[in-house]
Amino acid sequence: MKLALLTGLLSASLTPAALAQLSLPAIVSDGMVLQRETEVPIWGWAKPGTEVAVKGGWLGSWIAATSATADDTGRWQVMLRTPEATTEPTSLSVWTREETLNIADVHVGEVLLCSGQSNMEWELHRIAGAVAGAEGLNPKTKGYDRPDVHYFTVQRRASVVVQNDCAGTWRTAQGEDAMACSAVAYFTACALQDELGVPVGLINTSWGGTPVEAWTSRPVVERFPRHAETLDRIGADEDSGPSDVAVEFWRAVRAKAFWSDEFVDPRFDDSDWVEEVQPSAFKDGFLGSHDGVAWYRRTVSLPRGWEGEELTLHLPPIDDLDGTYVNGTLVGSTLTKNGYTQPRSYRIPASVNDRDEMAIAICCLDTGGGGGFGSGGSMMLARDTEGVELSGPWRVRKGLPASAVPEIPYTRGVDHWTPSALYGGMIEPVRPYGVRGMLWYQGEANVAFPDEYRLLFPAMIVDWRQRWGQEVPFYLVQLAPFDYGERAAKDRPVARLRDAQASAMTLPMVGMALTNDIGNPKDIHPVNKWEVGRRLALWILRDHFEGEIDPVGPTPAALTPEAGALRVTFDHAPGGLRHVGEGPITGFEIVGEGSDEWAPATAELVEEGSAVVLRAEGMSAPTRARYLWSDTAQGSLLNGVGIPIAPFESR
Repeated sequence: MKLALLTGLLSASLTPAALAQLSLPAIVSDGMVLQRETEVPIWGWAKPGTEVAVKGGWLGSWIAATSATADDTGRWQVMLRTPEATTEPTSLSVWTREETLNIADVHVGEVLLCSGQSNMEWELHRIAGAVAGAEGLNPKTKGYDRPDVHYFTVQRRASVVVQNDCAGTWRTAQGEDAMACSAVAYFTACALQDELGVPVGLINTSWGGTPVEAWTSRPVVERFPRHAETLDRIGADEDSGPSDVAVEFWRAVRAKAFWSDEFVDPRFDDSDWVEEVQPSAFKDGFLGSHDGVAWYRRTVSLPRGWEGEELTLHLPPIDDLDGTYVNGTLVGSTLTKNGYTQPRSYRIPASVNDRDEMAIAICCLDTGGGGGFGSGGSMMLARDTEGVELSGPWRVRKGLPASAVPEIPYTRGVDHWTPSALYGGMIEPVRPYGVRGMLWYQGEANVAFPDEYRLLFPAMIVDWRQRWGQEVPFYLVQLAPFDYGERAAKDRPVARLRDAQASAMTLPMVGMALTNDIGNPKDIHPVNKWEVGRRLALWILRDHFEGEIDPVGPTPAALTPEAGALRVTFDHAPGGLRHVGEGPITGFEIVGEGSDEWAPATAELVEEGSAVVLRAEGMSAPTRARYLWSDTAQGSLLNGVGIPIAPFESR
């Protein structure tokens, strides 16, 4: 019966010989969470012209399936109507006339895309001790007992060539499995789940120490001259093969050790080399604390039909640099100073893949410290969506010490600071997965360019929305207090960047969680991620579920000069302002008309906490005020629902 219904849904003109392998992106997989009560995109690949049908397990009949035809590139997409949320898992079926893919443990609820740099990436295991000691948290949250919170972490990849897929799997934020979940994302999900009682899915696509331009698509970021110049120097395609500089460097390394080309020759006998399971670090094997060159070799038999095809070699991060050879030809090289953070993906031209087996030789150069293969990347030989796993036994040999290696011609290359590289490698692969909203915690890497951020950040938001095809709600976290150094204390770029973040709220459906009262000037990664999550969740609850708590912090509504003082009256101050902590209220500054000499001000709460009166010694007629206008200043004034005043400077 299933086959008969399936045939009725698919074009009768197709024959089995005309069909290619059906495949789905990594994010459409077991354990996924679909956004409830809407139409969500489900997409994948098949041979051009193939008709593909999709059916959710909540639909009673196969006839209710939705179908689409793969386009000239092989991509297909359907819009699938989702039901109300339920804690009972369901399934998803995708099929052609010849193949069926079944996705199990599918949940329906609320889905959030979570992106940014390290404060979004920061995993729960890094703050587990602080969580255990936190007061007021739901015991389920502290115990990581959240079987209906699922998360998908996008594997790090920087690419100026837009990728159509990524690596990653859905996991449950429960017990030990929760420890690798983004803490901010987890606590946001917990706050939502406590209020709504529905499954929550988190797509975590973040990378520590990354600037906003890396997360912005190339057509947008190229409007900014500084980044256009960078992209021009790199070129349009990092998959074009190793540069002449790389070829000459690795040739010099081989010549220095009198190896000539023997180690890269497919016929070389490596039987006397040490066998070790890879990927692994130097310290975990016989190489130990070696700083310098190590060689890895492996010969793999190719599946039938792969010979003469263009392939891709995927490798985990290599500490620090590498020259990678296939059948004696250098197919890829990374000579960047932060190469130890970068998974490798090297194109193997069809001309190099000229036999039914492949000899892979990797010359790894550790310049100091660790060495070898890191974590966070696959080790695989791939053709389209098929793959041959390469992890396992490799032959290893110790080479030159670092002191004997020729001078390294470091290149910029493509990395996690490259404009558009994280959009191409980590955002585009999950687009256009259906989400309720987007969470963003980033800005630390851009504190030197606040004026540019004021333009680039909202441009990124608008671009993401256009690419998703809808005005997806966007919720950001404002930077917490931190000592960024002498220049930040003098020029106030951090204050101006926070102001640039706040200016993004002029866009529709943009909200901002405030953190000036829960930061740590000595730690750029403050541990209180649970309150950050609560404040983000308040925005979602207010905007979509008639939440009663206003997440907007107290905002200056009027500045009124008085005799020798300035009265600042606030909106969004339910219950009035309250001062937390010991000592006087600090963080306010005032200035007089025509002056640029700001002076610290004393502050007095008046009008039942809805206003403050500011005074400074020797200033008779202040006209303007600002608050927390520095990198380290911490807030101590909160409204009745626990939201602090945001930093501001009156104009």
